[in-house]
Amino acid sequence: MCSPQAALATASLIGTGVQAFGIIRQSRAASGQADYASQIAANNAAIAEQNAQISLEKGKADEADKRRETRQRIGLQRAQLAGMGFDVSEGSSIDILGDTAALGELDVLRIDADAENRANNFRKQAANFEAEATLGRFAAKNKKKAGVLNATSSLITGATTAGSILI
Repeated sequence: MCSPQAALATASLIGTGVQAFGIIRQSRAASGQADYASQIAANNAAIAEQNAQISLEKGKADEADKRRETRQRIGLQRAQLAGMGFDVSEGSSIDILGDTAALGELDVLRIDADAENRANNFRKQAANFEAEATLGRFAAKNKKKAGVLNATSSLITGATTAGSILI
């Protein structure tokens, strides 16, 4: 039969082992959670970059639509001026048509700038998500390491306690 001190020391060691196991499991769960959050952030970064590309593509399509609309407006003005008896190749007719073309191109430049701004905002968002993903991966690694260190510390403390019981 073993002494009460040996039984107490054995129980202390078993409790310490269970505690260390729990610490490691807890750190793995926390690490997995950080990995998961990191992956979500990486996915969000990819979506934000896709949104930037879509914004630029939409801007190009809107520019083409505006240029088409401007050409149609110039054609209509040309027909209306000619119908009223104006010579569309000189004088104020040229000024009117030139102003319409210039205003149409100004609208195209605004559309382009707006698309670029939206794309840049999405890219900034993507960069923020990438930083979040990197931080999550770093946190996951640290949580795993912390779990091992805490479990090791618990085992050492438990062994010391068990040893002091036996003395």
